[in-house]
Amino acid sequence: MKFSIILPVYNIEKYLSACIDSILVQTFKDYEMVLVDDGSTDSSGIICDNYASKHVCVKVIHKSNGGQSDARNVGLRAASGEYVFFMDSDDLFYTNEVLEKVASKTKNNPDVVFHKHIKWFENTGKYSKCDYDYDENIDGQSFEEVLCKLIDNDAYGNAAWKKFVRRELLVNNGIEFQTGISAEDNDWFYKVVLVMHSVELIDEVFYVYRQREGSVTHGKSEKLFDNMMWIIEKWAETVKYSEVKNGVSVISNDLAYQYCNAIINYSQTAKSKDSFKRLKQYKYLFQYGNNPRVKSFRNVSRLIGLKGLVVVLSILR
Repeated sequence: MKFSIILPVYNIEKYLSACIDSILVQTFKDYEMVLVDDGSTDSSGIICDNYASKHVCVKVIHKSNGGQSDARNVGLRAASGEYVFFMDSDDLFYTNEVLEKVASKTKNNPDVVFHKHIKWFENTGKYSKCDYDYDENIDGQSFEEVLCKLIDNDAYGNAAWKKFVRRELLVNNGIEFQTGISAEDNDWFYKVVLVMHSVELIDEVFYVYRQREGSVTHGKSEKLFDNMMWIIEKWAETVKYSEVKNGVSVISNDLAYQYCNAIINYSQTAKSKDSFKRLKQYKYLFQYGNNPRVKSFRNVSRLIGLKGLVVVLSILR
């Protein structure tokens, strides 16, 4: 089995069939689809069962509600494909040749294969443009060099659906998604980065990321800020003290970018003084990044301080 496509499913009856259908029309057929019904209370579970009854490639697991991370982990344990792909059940494959083209990039067994995406805005029915490019000619470059260039050029992304990952890499290193947080993709891929050794890029749009009201990844809440800071606090310590050097340059570079995102989130909602103190102690992360946002935030904070940067961002929001 070449691919295992894992979909956590929870109360998504409106969008689920479109997602599944975009997989079933793939021209490459050596795959399985693992649908993990995470305790849905609508007809999502029934929809999953209906597809499984008609298609041998569809496997359904019903479980009590445990959240997206838990559902993904359950799906991974049930998967048998050489490569796994974690897809959100309200999103779509952009073409019917996605798996065919990814398969052609796995001849040398890379640990991770990156692809491009676009957004589809439900309220307008319009697609975004893909405003970044991948240079597929990466011969002679380490995976760290490749990924750091992506970060610097705003072409990176920790989202699980941004890449296909070799299943044995995850299983052999015990890599699963952290439950109980909303920034689990960042944490998950940092763990992948520490053990991976090779990467391939595909300079084509393969994935449609649906932008809709009520998405679990949207929001500017205090909880989201806490989750962002949890990632920063955990991984800043790992970067600083870990004896493992593989991939650390990638993580530190991306942490600088995530720190900027945390500053933006802080500036957009009311936070406590303790939250600012929590934010301020990681100002040193600016030094690790070369992304344009990191550079601009670093320069502005040098001129007017971190608090001044927050004020400017709150005015500009």
